[in-house]
Amino acid sequence: MAMPPPSDTSAKLHLGKLQNELLIISRDNYEGRHFIPKTTLSKLLTEEVVERCLNTDTRSLLKTVCNSARNVFATLALSSNTPGHFHSTLQELIALRFTDADLPIKLMQGQGAYYAVTIETGDPDRVPKRFGPTFHDWSMKEVQDFCDAQWRFLAPVFTSKKKFVHYLDCKQPLPFTKLDKVSGDGHFADVRKAFLHPEHQEGFAWWCEADTNSQLSIAVKEYKITAGTDVAKRAWEGEARVCEQMPRHKHIVERIAAVAQADRYYLLMAWADGGDLKSFWQNNPAPIVSGEQTMEILEQFLGLASATFDMHTNKRGNSLRAANDSTMQTGGHSTPIIAGLVVDLDDGELDQTASSHWRHGDLKSENILRFTDGKSWLGILKMADLGLAKSHNQNTAHRQDETSTEYATTQYEAPEAKTHPSAPRSRLYDIWSVGCILLETVIWYLYGFERLEHFGRTGISTFNDTLYYTTTDSSARVSDVASFWIGHILDHDPECKVPGSTALGDLLRLVQQKLLVVAISDKPESVLQERRIDAGALCEALKAIVSKAKADPKYLCTGINRAGIPAPDRSIRQTAGALLSPGTANKRPKLDLPRQLDQNEWSIYADDQFARGVHDVLKAKPADEPPMPPTRLCERCKAFDFHGLARIEDTMVALESRASRCGLCDIISRAMKSRSSIDVNQTSFMLRLVKSGLVLGEGKARQRILEACKWPMVETHDTTPHVRLGLPRRLRSDNTAHPVILRQWLKECDLHHPQCLPIPGHSSLTLTQRPTRVIDVGTQGGTHVQLLETNYLPLQTSDESRYVALSYAWGDNSHSRFLATAANYDVLKRGISTTDLPKTFKDAIIVTRELGIRYLWIDGLCILQGPGGDFDTEAERMEVVFSNAYCVIAASRATGTSDGFLGERHDHRVVAIPRLGGAQVYLFEPIDDFQHDVIDGHLNKRGWVLQERALARRTIFFTGSQTYWQCGHGVRCETMTRLENKEAAFLGDPNFPKVAEDGSKGAQIHLYELLYRNYSTLAFMNAIDRPIGIAGLESRLVRAFGTDGGFGIFEKYLHRGIMWQRASSEVQRISFSRAVDEVPSWSWMAYQGTIDQHRLDQDTLHAQALVHVSWSYQGFLGSRSMPLLMSVSYSTKAL
Repeated sequence: MAMPPPSDTSAKLHLGKLQNELLIISRDNYEGRHFIPKTTLSKLLTEEVVERCLNTDTRSLLKTVCNSARNVFATLALSSNTPGHFHSTLQELIALRFTDADLPIKLMQGQGAYYAVTIETGDPDRVPKRFGPTFHDWSMKEVQDFCDAQWRFLAPVFTSKKKFVHYLDCKQPLPFTKLDKVSGDGHFADVRKAFLHPEHQEGFAWWCEADTNSQLSIAVKEYKITAGTDVAKRAWEGEARVCEQMPRHKHIVERIAAVAQADRYYLLMAWADGGDLKSFWQNNPAPIVSGEQTMEILEQFLGLASATFDMHTNKRGNSLRAANDSTMQTGGHSTPIIAGLVVDLDDGELDQTASSHWRHGDLKSENILRFTDGKSWLGILKMADLGLAKSHNQNTAHRQDETSTEYATTQYEAPEAKTHPSAPRSRLYDIWSVGCILLETVIWYLYGFERLEHFGRTGISTFNDTLYYTTTDSSARVSDVASFWIGHILDHDPECKVPGSTALGDLLRLVQQKLLVVAISDKPESVLQERRIDAGALCEALKAIVSKAKADPKYLCTGINRAGIPAPDRSIRQTAGALLSPGTANKRPKLDLPRQLDQNEWSIYADDQFARGVHDVLKAKPADEPPMPPTRLCERCKAFDFHGLARIEDTMVALESRASRCGLCDIISRAMKSRSSIDVNQTSFMLRLVKSGLVLGEGKARQRILEACKWPMVETHDTTPHVRLGLPRRLRSDNTAHPVILRQWLKECDLHHPQCLPIPGHSSLTLTQRPTRVIDVGTQGGTHVQLLETNYLPLQTSDESRYVALSYAWGDNSHSRFLATAANYDVLKRGISTTDLPKTFKDAIIVTRELGIRYLWIDGLCILQGPGGDFDTEAERMEVVFSNAYCVIAASRATGTSDGFLGERHDHRVVAIPRLGGAQVYLFEPIDDFQHDVIDGHLNKRGWVLQERALARRTIFFTGSQTYWQCGHGVRCETMTRLENKEAAFLGDPNFPKVAEDGSKGAQIHLYELLYRNYSTLAFMNAIDRPIGIAGLESRLVRAFGTDGGFGIFEKYLHRGIMWQRASSEVQRISFSRAVDEVPSWSWMAYQGTIDQHRLDQDTLHAQALVHVSWSYQGFLGSRSMPLLMSVSYSTKAL
């Protein structure tokens, strides 16, 4: 029986008040959609309020509304214009058993009334229903108002104990009050930080980070439909299934919900406010070893091991879900096809009672997230990114099917991924990855992030090798690099070297003996002693270390001062046995430089950490550079997955046929034909995409065909980790980003390379450490500079006394000269117009100003030339000038003073791969060639430059190709790569020749012979400068060798030094104008031409003689006297 209508006046009053209050409590989400928080609505719609609006005391109706139809009641209240419509329609809907669970609906007109039809959201548990007829006498506008109003009340509530998967209509508002910009822009998914309204979660507040408005921070991973809606859906379904079934654990990132909304797919997880483990290493580059921090590392990795154990031994019927939970029903078995995302079961449908063995499949430092707790240094570490997680219903050893896992991160993959690529993957795969992460954590903790990067930059010899293992055919072994580092730390570091006495030492031995072990077997350990342990054994081992550490503070941390404790360095030679059997080397081996230094052997490494710093300063976009449009590609090239590990198999004929319509085919064919070592007529070839670019061949035969980089940076969930971060093309000379890179080079070196600084701390250069004169360059845009004498300058701090030195070529007589002389000195001290200066000097002033340095040293202006000048005395101070310079700028591209060095650089071809999400990937012609651009360049043929380069602590080289940086930590390129070469490392030593001080006899001989041989090839405008141009270096060598000497001869190695011979067709005696400058005839410095050292054959007979030498002279190194009686043994062994 219908309820009597309420009093119009009373009901209308209460209904209007309720409408106003509903509008007041509405909130806007990040898209501007309105939603009413759940708890707020429940507090508003009390039985008393409902009763007043209905003007009735019918208890059954009140109970139904309050228990199961509050949203229906509120929607009707918000959309009804008259109490009559509101009252009658509510009665009809309740009579039809229409409840909140049936929302959302759409209204369909028929037979003079409307029918309520449930909207299909994709939820397999949602049963289609039709209610009606109802909504009698409603106008079209009122009906539309109802449909629009319902969405305010349908923002989902996410709970930790009930429903995990949510299917929503596209109009349902997500209860995020704020959604940040993309922080992780991947190929198939974006990750953003969102703020979830607290009334739309249940049971998650214990881990969520709250802001001042009590909003909860979560991570929203949105799967992109650019790769195809079906692809995104399958990716979401796979990872959602993993998250739903994975055991809950304190050290596994908490999942909140999986959301499908029309063709948009989301995964909601806890937001890691501390970033990932790798970023923590980067942001803490020099950790302090202490007992408290060591304990945090041990406990957190014990937690991760425990989470791994739970994952590996999980039972599916473990009450992960409530009995009435609605789950996804995808039906059947599908195959994962998306890198890092799609996950499926190998054994068909879920068996709720079967034993399932989960493994993560892609553990790495970037997938270990960090949650701060306000108390600890390290915070709480949790495993994340379960995109490659796998569940197997039977033990891996008893399965015969092939693995379906693809695209795991190669650096941390276990060796069985290469030795048995088609075999089923064991859970022990994760244990190998844990071992890699633990080793890197120990290296970072003991030696800092820079040394960890050095460890990671070690070259890999073949495609099948990784940093941690080497493969041959179907077998593998731990790599020499990993073995060396572990062995060195265990043998030499006081925090690890005594077995059983330190926690870190036992942790590292656990890694060495039980985790980074190639052999895996289900046989009892007594049968196979050396095998990789499982997660349970790992937990027990870590528990034992933690327990002992809690009982013994000295075991936890020795407290030894770590100043001066060296990190492992592979330039220290060890035998293969020592590498593979750590513990055998009890003494630090003596540094022994290689006998053959191949100047053409260069190693190239990604410089991602530096690139990230530049990226942050530039705010992603290189200033003044227009965006590069995507390159046109042929259909074949469009199909390549450049966000995966692409392989390109082709022929030159096919490449050239497509070159006119495909930029990638064109650039590959040009690059292939430019390599004289490549047979372009071969039947076919295979190119592979690695971190440095497209390469042909493997091992030592590998050649870079094209370089690869990406820009801008992707913060998290990067789907292109195999491509380095960097700039694909040279910046224009007038680009404001160019000086940013220069300043970042200096800043990075200032902060992290104290040995490269001329003066430690903040003290100023003393008078004896300063040049006699410098040029005050003034400020940006200034039209005048001034020549100053440094002894009159009040230089109180290191910043105030900084100066830049210019290394350049004067050039022949066609170049303009602007020199300081005794005649014009007073005029130059009053000021110099920059318009009067040659182009190279002008460019040096521009660069000095851009670096923020006030003073500049140029020999032509700071040394008085000609009659009455001071060249003789100042030339002897070159060691002081260049070694104490804050930085040296080398005008490598300029042939003389009129050329300048800031002009346009050579262009090169670049291909921009069409962007499918994530960072833009570029392929381009290799341009990082320090050997060609600098070492073999015009400037380096100048006689004075070898000394300038060796004495300089750090140098910026301006070449026609790009700008390079060199300091004691290698060569950096403008493209954001790093280069290393043994010869370049010797000359780039900021404390030259520090590398030789601890060297063996043979090492020292080879070092100075290398320098002298190279020096003898260089040219001087005045041949008499030949002995002067290297006097500073020679002085350094004399001190380093602990001997006396001069003119290319050292007392300690007299027998070797006098055995020089001409290398060129002839040498000519130099005519010295003054007797005081005369060089002894037995010295190679008395001659023009290239020299070499005489080499004795293996069959040369031993000869011995007493050599009487009486050697006194006044030369560039001062007054020397060396009366000697030497026993010289001429033998292969001695020489």
